[in-house]
Amino acid sequence: MRRQAIDGQPTSDGGGEPDGNERARIADLTCYESASAAVVDAVAEAAGVEPTDLRPLFEFVDPDALDSLAADATVRFRYAGYSVTVSTDEVVVRAPG
Repeated sequence: MRRQAIDGQPTSDGGGEPDGNERARIADLTCYESASAAVVDAVAEAAGVEPTDLRPLFEFVDPDALDSLAADATVRFRYAGYSVTVSTDEVVVRAPG
């Protein structure tokens, strides 16, 4: 699994410079069963909690629709107080700002 918490330093995966609000990034979605599973893991990492401590993703977005859309497009939404961007190859979690 290639999960990386962000501390304001450039990412090691070549993803460029994070902005000041970036809190977590998963740069390799192939390690996950689905994009929605990666989102839950990334937001939990950003929040410093276990994934099971978060409210269910389906309360914020349809996980099946997210998985389908993320295969071909970039999807942005809010989950558990964070701004989440999902693309075909990564999940980026930003603090509200």
